[in-house]
Amino acid sequence: PVLMAFVVFAPQRWRSIYLAACLGATAGSMILAHTVQIAGGHLIAEYFPGLEHSRMWLQAEKWVLAYGAWGLAAIAALPVPQLPPLLILALAKTPTSLIGVAVLAGKLLKYGAYVWGVRLVLKAIHTGRHKSPKSE
Repeated sequence: PVLMAFVVFAPQRWRSIYLAACLGATAGSMILAHTVQIAGGHLIAEYFPGLEHSRMWLQAEKWVLAYGAWGLAAIAALPVPQLPPLLILALAKTPTSLIGVAVLAGKLLKYGAYVWGVRLVLKAIHTGRHKSPKSE
């Protein structure tokens, strides 16, 4: 929603907004993964109680086991929480650079679709304003 609002209010800057959102999400994911890798898995139980036993966690485990970091990329591209697969990969000591690439790939797809949709709507609105009503 915030990304879409920024694109609506500053449509001429959509590229920089899109890129900043993707890079910000990637940086945040890498920082969290690195923190979990350094501090240990006890942080998950402390800050996200019950997450390891949730349905989301079990589903994310399946994706990560089947597809590795690309499972995270797919999840990051979908409108579903990416926290479980991110934490699973961090606990598995997956290099944070690989986690970053996966998140960036997913966010480029997801945020790209959002921006494309907003730009399409703005174009339709803009085009509609310049059409003169038909005389009857």
